[in-house]
Amino acid sequence: MQKYLATTGVSKIWDLNKEILFLGPWCLTDPTNKDLVKNIHYSCASSPWKLTIKIKEAADYCNEIYIKLIPELTKAMNAVHKTSYPSEYWRIIIGPWLLEFIGVLYDRFKRIENVLDRYDSFYTSVVPKTKCAIASLNSYDFMVKLSDDFYNLVLFSVVARFLCPERVIETNYEAELKPNYFKYSAKRKIFNSLTKPFDLFFNGHIVLSDMLHLSYIDIARLRWKLGMFKSHFINFRSFDGDYKYDYSEDLRDSIQLKGAADKFQTLLYKVIPYAMSVSCIENYEIYSENTDKYRSVKSAKAIGSAVGWHYSEGLKYFAAKAVANGAKLAEFQHGGGHGLFLSVPHETISLEKDVFYSWGWSVNNCSKVKPLPSPHLSRLKDSHSQESNDILFISGFNLRYTLRFHTQDFPEDIEKYFNDKELFFRELPDNIKNNIYYRPYPNDFGWNEMEQAKSMCHGVRFSLTGNLVELMQKAKMVVVDYPSTSFIEALVINIPCVFFWDHDVNLMRSEVDERMELLRNAGILFKTPAGAAKHIIKIMDNIQDWWGGKVVREARAMFCDKHGLGKGGWMNVWAKELKKYA
Repeated sequence: MQKYLATTGVSKIWDLNKEILFLGPWCLTDPTNKDLVKNIHYSCASSPWKLTIKIKEAADYCNEIYIKLIPELTKAMNAVHKTSYPSEYWRIIIGPWLLEFIGVLYDRFKRIENVLDRYDSFYTSVVPKTKCAIASLNSYDFMVKLSDDFYNLVLFSVVARFLCPERVIETNYEAELKPNYFKYSAKRKIFNSLTKPFDLFFNGHIVLSDMLHLSYIDIARLRWKLGMFKSHFINFRSFDGDYKYDYSEDLRDSIQLKGAADKFQTLLYKVIPYAMSVSCIENYEIYSENTDKYRSVKSAKAIGSAVGWHYSEGLKYFAAKAVANGAKLAEFQHGGGHGLFLSVPHETISLEKDVFYSWGWSVNNCSKVKPLPSPHLSRLKDSHSQESNDILFISGFNLRYTLRFHTQDFPEDIEKYFNDKELFFRELPDNIKNNIYYRPYPNDFGWNEMEQAKSMCHGVRFSLTGNLVELMQKAKMVVVDYPSTSFIEALVINIPCVFFWDHDVNLMRSEVDERMELLRNAGILFKTPAGAAKHIIKIMDNIQDWWGGKVVREARAMFCDKHGLGKGGWMNVWAKELKKYA
């Protein structure tokens, strides 16, 4: 019997008269969609990413393509813009988007290919070619669009037309995909408008941007230590609102990529010219001209950022031009994952810099990775001051559609992830459960986490407001069920904490095996929710005795030294390091 393949959560195009095969769990996260099929026979396609090691293999494959494509795109971009820049220039500008897009398209490709291998008869709906606009405004816009059902329908339409054109039918459904602009608070907008003239005028040798955890006071103090006219903090994203989405198919038709080695690469090479961000095609001249307005683009000796290398087009253009004048590039670690997970695609971009400042870890035979205390973690170090008997349960996050090939929970792992929460809370007696505050991730991404948590975690209250770090500092205990930045923060704060997650899904690199084993032996980290719950019951009456024990103290100290480095005098350490570039 022929099945209907539903690729996304756009239920208006589903054929409800057929047996439905859902490509992934993202199709049924909307309660309305579940109601639509409650009387219909349906099934879900298996994942092409089980076992999790396949995610690592996919990441390596995509990285190889990325390295191969940079020289090809350098030729193409120079031809389009009538320039003669080297590969390093274009790699800085387009590299972060390119690596991410390769992974996104490969995931969609393998999912459709997997269905073709397993099912003899099916058909699916696709968007007409004239509606398949996949170019984003910039890298930030692309990341936001990846949570959108219609944008993913367009991506799956492109893949399905290529892999199985005989099994597609066109739908008239369409939705507007507006560009997504990075939004600042009113306070930040005022600050940006006041500092913009100074950003253009100053001529510092050390340029920092998008440093995330540096406050205005931190910036002022650091500038003073470095020399007021030697350092320069620029908010390049203050210009991004000036750019419009102005797509030119004729301009993109001239981009021809050659050298595809397999079927996926054939599709990728055809799609890239029409998928590249407007920021590097149609808006190229505007960005380039705005970059020339900065006096420091010619004098900068070092350019550093925490998050701007991925999502600040202005910074990338500035750095690309400054490198031609001899500037060095630095990236500062801003969150967990780096140095821990078996696969972290962003590390490819990070290690393209002259130096990557880590939270304590290093890599054998790689001098680029250099430990530097985090300002954020330095402020958190040993800051626990219990003011309540609350136990704070911190939940993780995951996009409904695959974003990149991290060896962490993928969309198809989320059902088990929620079931593990239920198992954890089921093991706890009411006297402990009643003291728990459940903190969901700020962005739901369409999973309806609150509704699921309320049905699974009976008797638990919810914490929806307040600064998470401050709540952690005041609580009696922290529980984290996802290996995100929060579990590192908890260890640095030095609050009694217990973690659990699926070790077969969240794969770590072998270099951290010893440290993770120490956390397990100390009763901090568990492989199962039941194990974590039973341990909490065991220690609840003497929690400080457990947390202050030698085994726990040594395990925590060793982990923080390598993955949560913080120092009281971090400002002096930073100033000493950055002065090398002045």
